[in-house]
Amino acid sequence: MKEYEDLIDHISKEFEDKEIKLSVIKSKKAWIPVKKALDSIYEDTEASIMKTKAIFIHDNIRSVIRELEYMKKYFLDKSDIKNGENLNASIEIGASARRLSSHYMMKMWKLNDDTIKEHWDRGVEIYGNSIILLEKSSFVQNPQFKKLLNESKKELRYFVMLEKFKSNQLPTLVHKKAERVFNNANKMNKIILSKIN
Repeated sequence: MKEYEDLIDHISKEFEDKEIKLSVIKSKKAWIPVKKALDSIYEDTEASIMKTKAIFIHDNIRSVIRELEYMKKYFLDKSDIKNGENLNASIEIGASARRLSSHYMMKMWKLNDDTIKEHWDRGVEIYGNSIILLEKSSFVQNPQFKKLLNESKKELRYFVMLEKFKSNQLPTLVHKKAERVFNNANKMNKIILSKIN
């Protein structure tokens, strides 16, 4: 929560673009009910109430994420970064891994949300398409980048296998794998950014 609020405050102070200012306003407005639910989620530990709040957060955080995605796209387009498409793909690998981990947990907790499968499939698609794009990039000539990308590809196969076998008993392992992919994606981001002129 603090990371998100610090990021939004930083963007708000550093950028004067009217499109960003409007997106920050929308994001802050969408954040209010999500933050309230997050702050109070442990006030009542009855399972049904916690599940209801979790579904509320899942439904409402999409507006917050949508604005962050808009800002990312705006910055990438406006900056005219030479390797922007590759950078976005690398970012999406890390984000997709965390998305898959979150939706796996929702499924494990038996949250009654019909969108879990839809979001899972979308996460796998974005992750897979990002791998394909980066495999065609010049960055695979960098041995460290290639190793990180191959590890990310291997973990994608694991996530796909999870859905195929309908397993929902591995929360710690799934979380660790998602965080490993996220950290690897950040390392790939740094390699890509180091090549930007």
